[in-house]
Amino acid sequence: MTEQTFIDLGFKRNKVTPEESGYDSTYYYYTLDIGDICLMSNSDDVANDKEWSCCIFDSMTMEIKGAGDLINLIKIIKNNTI
Repeated sequence: MTEQTFIDLGFKRNKVTPEESGYDSTYYYYTLDIGDICLMSNSDDVANDKEWSCCIFDSMTMEIKGAGDLINLIKIIKNNTI
């Protein structure tokens, strides 16, 4: 999946400075809130070493790697959120 996928799907870019994180450099990641569900990408520093992916925030077992799967998941969540 590419970074452009998140942009096209309306994800918000979240920048984290070294002061906020305690790391040596600034990094960013993407989020999309649908109801009380937050979809979150990996960060750009991780994606440079592997591909971009997405998960449901706080999920330890799910990782979405394909744009088609992410699009379908967003549709399912939106169609079933009150």
